Amino acid sequence: MSWLGMPISYARHALDILIVAAVVYRILIMMRGTRAAQVLFGLLVILVAFVLSQWLELLALNWLMTHFVDNLFLILVVLFQNEIRRALAQVGRGDFFGSQSIGEMARVVEEVVRACNRMAENRVGALIVVARKTALGNIVDSGMQLDSIVSQPLLETIFHPKTPLHDGAVVIEGARILAAGCVLPLATEGELPREFGTRHRAGLGMSQESDAVVIIISEERGVISLALHGGVVFDLKPEELRSQLQELLRSGGES
Repeated sequence: MSWLGMPISYARHALDILIVAAVVYRILIMMRGTRAAQVLFGLLVILVAFVLSQWLELLALNWLMTHFVDNLFLILVVLFQNEIRRALAQVGRGDFFGSQSIGEMARVVEEVVRACNRMAENRVGALIVVARKTALGNIVDSGMQLDSIVSQPLLETIFHPKTPLHDGAVVIEGARILAAGCVLPLATEGELPREFGTRHRAGLGMSQESDAVVIIISEERGVISLALHGGVVFDLKPEELRSQLQELLRSGGES
């Protein structure tokens, strides 16, 4: 028997390879830009040293590398526990491969817009980074990891002036708040009017280094701004913010 002109055994092997390749690709995407990627490179260097120690018959180095490789599985679990937990959570939610329904995206946008509107009315400063195609693992690692559902009450609580995380940025990916209190790269002096402070410089700097959508709320003026691709749109109304987010998130990283 055959499947599309291919023997069943070949088709099975091809499917097996495709599944493994897709999983490995997704894991590498999750690790890109994080400290885990640097650790993975370090492990690769150690494995190269292990092979060289055998080839050159360096007995002491080979003994050390052999004991390291024998415990490699346990070492990987310890080193990548955060990434493993995040991947398992995504598998449980059914979005390991990055799929997000239109309805879920609309819900996230609505929760974010409502929170931004309330915070602007109450003159509460905020900095919200909405990830698109560029991995933001290094930014997530700089803050307190949450992995929580996006909701208006949670966003308002995080940025309340009395909470310890209010000065940093929140990172949203898909329908989850990955982290709060994150540190963003600052744009250089002179790229914004002098009256704008650190929060706007951080939002602009983040938009210069990634394709993320960055929402900035000024506590002095109570206005909403949006940074994207190194530019800032000031004084957005809630309906304008909603329209911008819907369009940008629907188009992924293409706009």
